[in-house]
Amino acid sequence: MAPAGGSDEELRVSTLELFFDLVFVFTITQLAAVLSHQPNLVGLAKMALLLGVIWWMYGGYAWLTNTVPPNRTPVRVLLVLAMIAYLVLALSVPRAFDEDGWVFAGAYLVIIAVHAGLFVAQGGGFNRALAGNLVIPVLLLVAAAVPGPVRWACWVLVPVLLWGRPCYRAPRGSRFGPRTSSNGTGLC
Repeated sequence: MAPAGGSDEELRVSTLELFFDLVFVFTITQLAAVLSHQPNLVGLAKMALLLGVIWWMYGGYAWLTNTVPPNRTPVRVLLVLAMIAYLVLALSVPRAFDEDGWVFAGAYLVIIAVHAGLFVAQGGGFNRALAGNLVIPVLLLVAAAVPGPVRWACWVLVPVLLWGRPCYRAPRGSRFGPRTSSNGTGLC
């Protein structure tokens, strides 16, 4: 892969990025605990909702670290902070719909805030897409605070907002629109 500057120098994945991936893999393995504790359709629904939320920001970080390589100390420090937040998030996954919902939401807020900070620091500016991402932990905190059907409504709304937003509205000045999603998958 050639760097954004147009040079022929090859970019390699850093050790820090590989460690970030390892923390993410641990996060994904925690989803199995959700299904093993509740091996029915409700457990499967919880696992799918969690996966949709977790995968969104992992895709965001994968895209961002391709744009902003972690070759400067401030970027590395922020990525380590995001990894710590992902680890806390991973540990809260089995009980994210229960008593640890606030831990999951708080960790997700840190993950999104660090991502937004890295994006803005690389010159991306703060746009509606980043503001939209910051709404998600608020919904997750509401889900942690309320019981029953309202909790489920919040949890269902989160991935719908995350994954559906690029399908119907592109941020101003963005090259993303209804044909591409913000993590580059082009699912819309």
